[in-house]
Amino acid sequence: MSNTITVTEQATPIQTLTLKYPANDSPTDDASPSLDVVPDPNSNIEPETQTLVNEFLRKQALLKAAKEAKEAKAAAKEAKEAKASDEVNDEVNDNEIKSLENDLKSLVEGLDDPALKKLLNAAYYLKITELMDILCDMVAQKIKDMTVEEVREYFGIENDFTPEEEAEIRKENAWAYE
Repeated sequence: MSNTITVTEQATPIQTLTLKYPANDSPTDDASPSLDVVPDPNSNIEPETQTLVNEFLRKQALLKAAKEAKEAKAAAKEAKEAKASDEVNDEVNDNEIKSLENDLKSLVEGLDDPALKKLLNAAYYLKITELMDILCDMVAQKIKDMTVEEVREYFGIENDFTPEEEAEIRKENAWAYE
């Protein structure tokens, strides 16, 4: 196990289920743990991958805060507490949210396959569902037009069928190989 220490912003690590309560696996009385330094519990998460995870979580926290601010403002408008001049701020807030959403996607879009797989494993280990959703969608887009053999090669899956068994399966399920 690695003794790597990663310094992160306080709001960043508590967005993962794995790191939410790392000390004793239970929430504190105020349910808001103070995590300024997070030890890397998995030596398989490389520093480059952890940097991407931390950046994703930071941007995700900014996006969540922007969405919450927009919802609070909408609630205030419904209660007729806001002024009509706030419409300009709504447009800025919408643009900020769209920009942050694009930042989240662009952070992972340019990754090569090995880096994508490492980040996907890290997101799975850390239980970061939003990152998993984005990455799984990216993988699905990559493999959607691949043949069975190409998918096996992409994921490193060994074909455990004999040629005869595979021929029989292809014959029974010809529609799947068209």
